[in-house]
Amino acid sequence: ECDQMLALDFEAQLDFILDKLPRARQTLLFSATMTSRIDKITRASLKNPQTITASKGKYETVEGLQQNYMFVPFCYRFAYLHHYLTSLPRDFVIIIFCATNAIVMKAAHLLRILGLRSLPLAGTMSQEDRVLALDSFRSKKVNILVCTDVAQRGIDVPDVDLVINFQMPASPKDYIHRVGRTARIGRTGSAVTFVTQYDIQEYLEIEKALGKKLEEIPIDKEDIEPNLERIEQAEREAATRIREEEEIGGFSVTRRQKKRKSGKSMASIGSKMLESEYDQDANLRQVRRQNESILGENKQQRWHKAKQLRKQL
Repeated sequence: ECDQMLALDFEAQLDFILDKLPRARQTLLFSATMTSRIDKITRASLKNPQTITASKGKYETVEGLQQNYMFVPFCYRFAYLHHYLTSLPRDFVIIIFCATNAIVMKAAHLLRILGLRSLPLAGTMSQEDRVLALDSFRSKKVNILVCTDVAQRGIDVPDVDLVINFQMPASPKDYIHRVGRTARIGRTGSAVTFVTQYDIQEYLEIEKALGKKLEEIPIDKEDIEPNLERIEQAEREAATRIREEEEIGGFSVTRRQKKRKSGKSMASIGSKMLESEYDQDANLRQVRRQNESILGENKQQRWHKAKQLRKQL
């Protein structure tokens, strides 16, 4: 994924490596998408560069990839995620993409609390811990990897069954990189994008780039409601764990393995961001419950409840 490496300012490291190589050599650059920056680099650094294009379209995906979307209310997105994951075979190998390190940690903790085998992979983790998380994923000690777009950069796990875009990618190009983690080397795979009420425009841009409409995976709200209280409790527990574990230095796979033997908790990061997001979600859920119940009350009760709600907000 040479465009990803160049976009993340690895030029100093690349210059160091290239300086150690013979001047007369064959250099090959690979990428799922071709950007103008790559084109400039090849023309500036290579003699008579040749371009081989494997796909016809700029944003083309492989035939073995089944792509769908799921419309989810923002407040209940973790509940929808848990419901969808528990509907899949237990041995499914899954990568869940998030936009921020904070959501990666929150989702990974929450899924573990709810009994699913997951680990985070984020840019804020040390290289050692990232390698250990990937090794655990490749060896199927865990079957769910929750990560930021750091996992776009050429991570090769051939038998990934499903990619979930839990948060929208920043661009159609990033979407192609994400879903390219499955259906590799002639295999089949699936990609599901979670679309909240705030993501519709970005999602339409992806469909426009792909040149096709994706099918929706319908989820009945009645199937979600019985577990809402359990999910909210897991969110609170995840936020508490993150606050406690931040005090001992951030998430560490190696430290977590040692702590497991002594019965202590694993480490993590991002407590302030997670606490803020959890509080925001909790307030929105409270407002919704208030709105749903207020229709069955008299005028005096509605006035009193509205007054209390304004104080809380």
